[in-house]
Amino acid sequence: MLKIIGISYASNLEVTVLFIYLLIFALFGMTATYFVRFFYSFWWHKKIEPKWLIRATMCVVLITFSAVVIELLQ
Repeated sequence: MLKIIGISYASNLEVTVLFIYLLIFALFGMTATYFVRFFYSFWWHKKIEPKWLIRATMCVVLITFSAVVIELLQ
């Protein structure tokens, strides 16, 4: 049915790469959210909560790992 209307199927590799790009996009959003939470607690509550920095760092590491996986797959 999809061949008739001109839509081709994506390979498993393409779907995997697209999924990883979606994951990277979500991780960037989470990283930004954690940094905003850290700065909010630092500026308004005058206390430093390292848990937000640790979580943001974990997201950055996952982004880096995902980028390396994409390069190895292609």
